[in-house]
Amino acid sequence: MKESYINLDESDLNKPIYRIFSLKYFCELALTKKNTLVHPSKWDDPLENFLLNQKIQTDRGPARNHSRKNIYGQCWTFKNESDAMWRIYSSKKSGVKVKTTVKKLFNSLQNVCRKTDKKFCYIGKVEYYKREEIQSHIDKFKRTKKYSKNGLLEARKLLLKRETFSYEDEIRLISYFRERYPTSELFKYNVNPKKVFSEIALDPRLKNEKKENMIEKLTSLGFNSKDITQSKLYRLNKNEIRVLS
Repeated sequence: MKESYINLDESDLNKPIYRIFSLKYFCELALTKKNTLVHPSKWDDPLENFLLNQKIQTDRGPARNHSRKNIYGQCWTFKNESDAMWRIYSSKKSGVKVKTTVKKLFNSLQNVCRKTDKKFCYIGKVEYYKREEIQSHIDKFKRTKKYSKNGLLEARKLLLKRETFSYEDEIRLISYFRERYPTSELFKYNVNPKKVFSEIALDPRLKNEKKENMIEKLTSLGFNSKDITQSKLYRLNKNEIRVLS
């Protein structure tokens, strides 16, 4: 169990983590009760998933890297919110930020993985390095001749990222399949969103009418309106301003 938590201490397990979904995908999650992990090739930074693209040379010639097709992930953050994150992940001003904990999120996936010996799951904090430090990891990996049967090595490699992205304070949920999963880019698993997610916050830039429409949409999917708020990121305290003459 301990190796399933990567770069995390016991004290981290009950810490809150957050993710901004588009309204469309969050409604799909709520309706189907399935959370979706994606193949890392769909992530934006080409250097962070170098594991998937490296050619491994052995004494017998090039090795076939099956692991690059067998792994899926989902990105979360320890950071409650920031202007940058709303603008990046809610570009259409219709994002939905949800809150859970490290342990709750991991357990939601583990409940699926423990039913078979061909699936393995991890959750880990991303570590940020300078470009040359990441290159040294790449070089080290090129020299290896073994892959871990449980995907632990592959999962660890997906937790390396350039320090340019350190503002994200990221944590990743990862699933690895010993045999190739039939769907190439997506892995969906059953989840109860009302048990896993404890808070829902809407984009702080929403106008009141659209905010009310989104709340109505989410309550129609079974969420309690009391658990749905709008982010107060841009809201100023209405303190009295006294002008001195």
